[in-house]
Amino acid sequence: MTRVLAQEVGADGITANCVCPGIILTDMGRVNLDDPAVRRTWQDKTAMRRIGDPEGVVGAVAFFASDDAAFVTGQTLNVDGGIVLS
Repeated sequence: MTRVLAQEVGADGITANCVCPGIILTDMGRVNLDDPAVRRTWQDKTAMRRIGDPEGVVGAVAFFASDDAAFVTGQTLNVDGGIVLS
């Protein structure tokens, strides 16, 4: 969807990108992550061996929203501590 949208709106000077967060310690995430066994299981699946926090995702979003990403479109950035590697 991101790639198609980027093609559709690119000629209008609009970029379309996607940030895919992994397991992030948010209010919603705490429902499961407060259980030590569940938390440990998810931590062990990431290359960084930890659960992410919302601040770790902000930089990726800010980059795509900034002028630094003016020529970046149709991209997906996994912000997941390397969980996609497992």
